[in-house]
Amino acid sequence: MHRPAPSVEERLAAEIASLRASGHSLAEIARECRISRQTLWRIEVGDCRRLSFDVGQKIENGIRKMRGE
Repeated sequence: MHRPAPSVEERLAAEIASLRASGHSLAEIARECRISRQTLWRIEVGDCRRLSFDVGQKIENGIRKMRGE
């Protein structure tokens, strides 16, 4: 049976977890993404119901920047 693709929220939670595992703090990631720590934390723990396009873009851009892309 085909497994559905992860949602945007699940994918971003995995990206945040990866950055944290590599030694970055939640505060550092939030500063780079220009969003609140609480928003990142809610995504990380799966408490984000509907992520706005703007917030998703900020997180993706911040993650890319932190990875040097």
